Amino acid sequence: MGRRTIQLMGFTVCAVLFAVLGGAYHQLLNSSMPGFIVIFTLAQLFQNWGANATTFIIPGEVFPTKVRASAHGISAACGKAGAILASFAFNVVVEIGDTTTGQHAFLPQTLGIFAGVMALGAIITWFCIPESKGKDLEEFEEEPNFAIVESAGLSGAEKV
Repeated sequence: MGRRTIQLMGFTVCAVLFAVLGGAYHQLLNSSMPGFIVIFTLAQLFQNWGANATTFIIPGEVFPTKVRASAHGISAACGKAGAILASFAFNVVVEIGDTTTGQHAFLPQTLGIFAGVMALGAIITWFCIPESKGKDLEEFEEEPNFAIVESAGLSGAEKV
């Protein structure tokens, strides 16, 4: 399988699983706690199967040689910033709820937000991530997306 395919599968399956968890949250907790655990465990599996496994591989392959290290660093920093934002935002959003009963009323909606973010990741992967399976690193030097790297302000990105 190619890296793009793995990332696309991970995002798509996670979007579906988080949508199911968010949509059927109360029903699953009330009638089928093992079902909830199985679906949540699958979501964790596909998070690691998809974006977590390809996050550090794809940038190291698809950026042109002259900007590879800088672009990979920027890519990694953006990923870390997103993880930090999601961690803090999750806690803030989940804490919205009924303080008298201690119930977290917004947890199903939070899972729905995660489903949307995963779907957005799948769309971006589909349209913006090139497949690197079976290609040499030199082949990415001639890709049409080279102008995107130049327009991002990364100096030294002239074609040789």
